[in-house]
Amino acid sequence: AASGCGALVEEVPVAQSARALAESRGEDPARFAAAAGEDFELLAAIAPRAFSYLSGRFRKRFGRPLLRVGLFRREAAVAMKTAKGEEPLPAGWDHLKN
Repeated sequence: AASGCGALVEEVPVAQSARALAESRGEDPARFAAAAGEDFELLAAIAPRAFSYLSGRFRKRFGRPLLRVGLFRREAAVAMKTAKGEEPLPAGWDHLKN
């Protein structure tokens, strides 16, 4: 990233239909959801100390939970936390290259 920041993805919420598709293809559902590029969510950086407050406000306003998926860090790499440790996260589909 241009900022030099990286990220550690710790949890990826996966819809049941996406989970079933990934498993039918022999793929890990979390890695599939993170790299498939067909499901879009809003991502925001929130200070840990503000998460509880903002999460409550978000749920009250929109009726949906605000989910913590990971954290930003100084290391430039983007990785996913797995049972094996941290693994590099594959890049998603690049519409300008492919």
